[in-house]
Amino acid sequence: AAHNETLAQVCAAVADDSSLQLIVRFKAHFAYGEYGDSLDIKRKIIDRYNRGNIVIDSSGDLYERLFLADVVIVSISTVGLEAMLFGKPVIVVGSRGMADLVDYVRAGAAVHVTTAAELRQAITQSLDDVQFRNRLALAQQRFVTANFANIHDADPLARIRDLLLESTGRP
Repeated sequence: AAHNETLAQVCAAVADDSSLQLIVRFKAHFAYGEYGDSLDIKRKIIDRYNRGNIVIDSSGDLYERLFLADVVIVSISTVGLEAMLFGKPVIVVGSRGMADLVDYVRAGAAVHVTTAAELRQAITQSLDDVQFRNRLALAQQRFVTANFANIHDADPLARIRDLLLESTGRP
């Protein structure tokens, strides 16, 4: 039920702005209903808000989608970390206490929101505010470098970035 509420918040935040396109990807266990969650229920939620700018797409390569995205919105997910490797602003949607569960939110490398209004504001800032994006990018670089990179490398993220870009077929 919590995932459905989060999905509804995300859809509501973008529904009335035709300049935004939301691509919804479900983890495999949600798509197959292994936890009693229904893809039909999620489709109904999307249909309720969809003004032609929300699509479900779980078939394409995740890294290609991250490469092409302007902003990445997640709940608790490693996809947020993967999006940071591509230099994308990351917004985490969830309850107030959830921010403590996501290290990169605590490090300031992602924005945490709990309502559709907060999400809409975070999307706007991520798209339009250069200083906001730069602050996020710096925090992301620090977080990824401190937690996942060899600090003795001149460009500690280069190998990871190159692998991800190679998987998308992009230069």
